[in-house]
Amino acid sequence: MLKAYKTEIFPTEQQKQKISQSIGICRWLYNSYLAKNKELYRQFKDGLIDKKQSKMSANDFDKYINNEIKTLDEYEWINSCGSKARKKAICNAEAAYSRFFKGLSGFPKFNLTGVILPSS
Repeated sequence: MLKAYKTEIFPTEQQKQKISQSIGICRWLYNSYLAKNKELYRQFKDGLIDKKQSKMSANDFDKYINNEIKTLDEYEWINSCGSKARKKAICNAEAAYSRFFKGLSGFPKFNLTGVILPSS
């Protein structure tokens, strides 16, 4: 017999803001990874780069974010999210991208903000 435990949390307003901010940063990283790889694949199709460069791994993208993007003043807000959450968002995007090229799923969609209600 399986057991399940349900836990309810009651975050303060400051914690709610931090959670929302972290989710937003992770969404931005996921979408940025997809956009970067989509652009690299387009360049490969156009013959501008070779196949080896047509996909950026999660580790390479994390290095790219840490060394090139986070150093810019306009992107310093990325530092307000935990490193493990950032890394997991990038790894999830890489897994979705890899599943597409293995033929296991469709092309990963960009994550959107807000709640999407089903059409009735």
